[in-house]
Amino acid sequence: ADGAKRTMELMKRPIVFALMALCVWMTISMTGGMSAAAEPTRQIYVTNHGFHTGIVLPLRDFDPQRTLGTAYFNNRNWIEIGWGDAAFYQASGEDYWLGAKALFTPTEAIMHVHAFLAPPPDRFSASEIVGVKLTEVGYRRMIARIRATFTRGKDGRAVPVNRGLYGVSYFYKAEGTYSIFYTCNSWTADVLADAGVDIDPGASKRASSVMEQLREVGE
Repeated sequence: ADGAKRTMELMKRPIVFALMALCVWMTISMTGGMSAAAEPTRQIYVTNHGFHTGIVLPLRDFDPQRTLGTAYFNNRNWIEIGWGDAAFYQASGEDYWLGAKALFTPTEAIMHVHAFLAPPPDRFSASEIVGVKLTEVGYRRMIARIRATFTRGKDGRAVPVNRGLYGVSYFYKAEGTYSIFYTCNSWTADVLADAGVDIDPGASKRASSVMEQLREVGE
């Protein structure tokens, strides 16, 4: 009986060792996967056009045909998206009366979408531009947040308003209200903060404030 018991114990040992090895392997694999997901690998850019800032990302990831319901932006490599006051943004930022009205009277918001081919630093060589890296999770969260900012019509599609400011671009109705307490740059910082970027939306009402913070964490 003792011999049989000892034999059974010896037979169990390889199984126990195998289970322990499996647990160790699974732990390492999961930890490695989590580390990879937490590694900042997704490159985006933030542009500064004086009054407004914009977020630039690969067009294929934003997928405007799915998001906006149009093929207008197809055959481009990058897309720049900005949020702002509906009247002032469309006036190219040159009408100071509209600018003052936008700040001191809560107004409707609008989204500006611009698609282009050249690498962002080349496309916006006349503007300040900062590269920022996001984790995969942060990147997906950013895209979801941007998509959710577009106002949807009864058909579920984004609502086009007018031709955009430059190149292949268009304005769309947007969610939210523009005011002195929440500007176009507040929105940019808000989206970036939601994506995991170390930036304070409350201290980002001006474009220069956004860029100053991003220079500390960007490339």
